[in-house]
Amino acid sequence: MLRHCLAGLLTAAVLMPSAASADVMTWKLRSFSANAIEVAFYSQNRRNEWPGGGKVYVNRTYDTVSYPLTCIKGEKICYGAWLKGNAARYWGMGQGGKQACTECCYTCGGNTTTKVHNLNER
Repeated sequence: MLRHCLAGLLTAAVLMPSAASADVMTWKLRSFSANAIEVAFYSQNRRNEWPGGGKVYVNRTYDTVSYPLTCIKGEKICYGAWLKGNAARYWGMGQGGKQACTECCYTCGGNTTTKVHNLNER
């Protein structure tokens, strides 16, 4: 009897929809800098960043680079980019996500793909 009750509870737990559904947001960035650019993405709703673990994405190309991020539907995510070795030269929220920005944040949902953000020399 106990075994049947446990089996029923496990089945219900597996079939129950999750409170936060995962989604994918694809960011597109293109650098026009002669130097390498470091990039990170910052959640505005929770303590999370991509790629996470103190790491960054490094862009050494003039091509448009896509960054697919697994996120929670409704989560606001902003990008930060900066010249490798010189965080004073930044785009979006910059290193650590500490700078104010306009048009550098999107809301996760429906497999969002951002416009191409051009990181121009300043």
